[in-house]
Amino acid sequence: MAPQGKRARKSDEAVTGGQADVEPMPPEKKKKTRRRNVRGRRGVLKNLPDMPLDILYEVFSHLHPQDLLNLSRTTKAFRRLLMDRNAAVLWKEARQNIPDLPEPFPGMSEPAYASLCFDAQCHGCFKPGIREVLWEIRARFCNECKKSKTLSQETLIYRRGDYFGSYLPCAVVEISVTGKTELFWDKKRVLASEAARIKEDYAEVEVSEIDQFIKENRTRCNEIEQHAGLCRKWYNNKKLNRAIELEDIKDARYKAIKNKLKELGYEKDVIYLTPLRIVHEYTLYLRPRAAILRKAVEKFARLSHGVFPHVRDFASLPEVRAILDPADKAEISVESFDALLPLLPELVTRWREDITGKLETFVRRELSSDESEDVPDGIRALDLAIATIFRCSHCKKPIVGAYPGTVSHRCRPAYVAALVQMTRGYGLWSKKQDDPFDTAIERALKWAKWSHRDVDLLKSDVEPVLEACGQNSLSTTAQDMDELDFRFRCKKCDSFQARAIFRWREAALHSRDCHGHDDSSLFFDIEDYIKRTLDTELWEAVSSEEARKIAPLERAASERVALKRLSKPIWCCVHCEMHELSRGGMITHIVETHGISTPSDDNLFADPARVKTRMPPVYIVADEYKMRVQSLKPFVKQALKDGEAMFQGDEI
Repeated sequence: MAPQGKRARKSDEAVTGGQADVEPMPPEKKKKTRRRNVRGRRGVLKNLPDMPLDILYEVFSHLHPQDLLNLSRTTKAFRRLLMDRNAAVLWKEARQNIPDLPEPFPGMSEPAYASLCFDAQCHGCFKPGIREVLWEIRARFCNECKKSKTLSQETLIYRRGDYFGSYLPCAVVEISVTGKTELFWDKKRVLASEAARIKEDYAEVEVSEIDQFIKENRTRCNEIEQHAGLCRKWYNNKKLNRAIELEDIKDARYKAIKNKLKELGYEKDVIYLTPLRIVHEYTLYLRPRAAILRKAVEKFARLSHGVFPHVRDFASLPEVRAILDPADKAEISVESFDALLPLLPELVTRWREDITGKLETFVRRELSSDESEDVPDGIRALDLAIATIFRCSHCKKPIVGAYPGTVSHRCRPAYVAALVQMTRGYGLWSKKQDDPFDTAIERALKWAKWSHRDVDLLKSDVEPVLEACGQNSLSTTAQDMDELDFRFRCKKCDSFQARAIFRWREAALHSRDCHGHDDSSLFFDIEDYIKRTLDTELWEAVSSEEARKIAPLERAASERVALKRLSKPIWCCVHCEMHELSRGGMITHIVETHGISTPSDDNLFADPARVKTRMPPVYIVADEYKMRVQSLKPFVKQALKDGEAMFQGDEI
């Protein structure tokens, strides 16, 4: 039987008489759709890219750079328009709408610079929410990309013996490990792509042009790092201003809610139900009084010699608080604090003893945690040589000396971090705390109280230096090391060209700056690096004969550093928050502001965190380079020129 085919569809007119056997269905009525009310006209912006360029440029020039970035990602037409080279002037005008924003980095385009400053996403994997900017390497990286996209600066040594990590821009990189933020021990890391590029460029450079190649790259590196400092300062100010803005918004909103409740007749029922409200109201009460206290502290600082308490620490003294926050809530003025003048020496002395006592306890606890024995009772822990080098836990910069170094350290990142934390509402006031004064005065002054928790003891950097000269870390004081006057050579920095010789403090700082304990794999083929890293000891004390030979070199280095240090903006005032002035400028400030006619070294100090002119090493150069000085590393040649290096066979 033949398969049955599909039955043909019959039309309505395929029936007898041309009439359909069923009546046709009536047409469906269209449902009326309710049109949404939309402000403005629909689709009026779709022709925006087709508008005349002069009108578009005029409109775009008033936008924020972040708006231009977002606009360039909407359509292909906008992207072609905004990413064209002719649109560079448009980006520049948008950038100038941002107060105090520095110029772009050398060689960086305006859109890339805008993305670096305002795009909170990882430049490696585009993960959102990345707030930290690594300005020196011009990138934002998430935790994983920090590991894969950067390299240890110390590993960048190439086979001719030179160390080109010194002329690649490097940044301090922090990586979160199991929920905790930890700093790479080598401290400085560079962008892996830049390291690869400079490796290729170096391989193509002729031997006669190496010095020029190094000079050009080092100049570029210095320019980038200086520019990164300007960008970091702008970014910190931006975060600070935003935190203050949020704080002001909260104040205004709180006042508006309170006033509205009063208007509605709930004035008697407005009570503070939470500690946060108590602190907030207390802060509003203390804010004008804190401004008066600040003027009084400036007045008292002129009468004191040595380190004077910061206004936040001064406010915590019971005698000061009794005037600042009297029980009867009476009005106060600057003259109200004049009653403290007879007590001022006692108050300052008591504050200093409290600070040094907390530091002493902190250092003893740190030293006892890893040692089988404790610090002997007859020795003050703060006097030990191993308690010489500290690090700010916020800005990660080294601090030389427990007191006054850790107390006088002016850390703006700590200020910003504390303010942001207070703005977010964290740690404002514990319920276990009976008195919210401390938190309220911090919010009023926008500064946190000094705490030993803001510093880390870098004993691991000093201990190898002490072991190299056979000294016990728990009994050798800094004065003992100064009297012994040892000199040390760094085994990792020794090369076939020259040996670097350090004093003991500079040796400890050199360990932190240049030699960490990162186990990153080496990026380049190395000849003498393997031999130097096989030694477990980093430092070796030089002989007394060699120390005698280099004494004239150290005198020359000391004189040059002393002259350079006078003009550097590294000087800080011990009486107030003024810092980053030259020595002459700081002396003028102390005379005019604090009324001290003849300032001494007790009135100012060079901030170790900003000192870039600390005692450099001196060098002993191999005799075989006497006839080919031009092939020496640039810094060794400069040391020879400055009288801070000598050849091994020379006699002085």
